[in-house]
Amino acid sequence: MSVPTQDALEVGQLVRVRGQQWVVSRLDRSRQPEDQLAASTPPGRTLVTLNSVSDDDLGEELTVVWEVEPGREVVPSTQLPEVTESGWDDRDHAPLLLTIVLTTGGFRGREGSVSAGGRGRF
Repeated sequence: MSVPTQDALEVGQLVRVRGQQWVVSRLDRSRQPEDQLAASTPPGRTLVTLNSVSDDDLGEELTVVWEVEPGREVVPSTQLPEVTESGWDDRDHAPLLLTIVLTTGGFRGREGSVSAGGRGRF
């Protein structure tokens, strides 16, 4: 696990702290100059306010010192793949997909949607 530098952290980013996912709502970076004569630089120059996005704790707020928080991690952003002319499913797979959904009963997730377990094999 790579821990990003404090410069990589931005408001609005999704992060994982203490085993849960949070969104960065505020960053307070120390404005005190670093002591050039000190034997070592003390860690912890960024105070981060986080808002929970988990169902159980939605809206709960947590404030941590980013550099010293164990197991902290910025969750990489994801995006949908680009749809290109060659990016569409082969039309020959549609009847097979329909057969899988009808014979396995599909899986009803949210109301009005059906997902098929065999879909990822195409």
